[in-house]
Amino acid sequence: MKTSIIRIGNSRGIRIPKSFIADANLGDSVELVLGKDKITIERIEPEVNEEALLSEKALSDWLNEDEESAWSNL
Repeated sequence: MKTSIIRIGNSRGIRIPKSFIADANLGDSVELVLGKDKITIERIEPEVNEEALLSEKALSDWLNEDEESAWSNL
């Protein structure tokens, strides 16, 4: 697809079609990689917050029906 470089304030940019963003599974942030005669846009993998995952796991265990019935007898 051909596109134009447009002025955005004091910078320049391009518009990326919504379908391209969806198909490439891009988020709000991307990484630009400068190569010889080209610029590559790459998806940034989301960072894993281990503490949040552990909290979510603990909460899901707590809300488990078996856990609920075990605690209800106390």
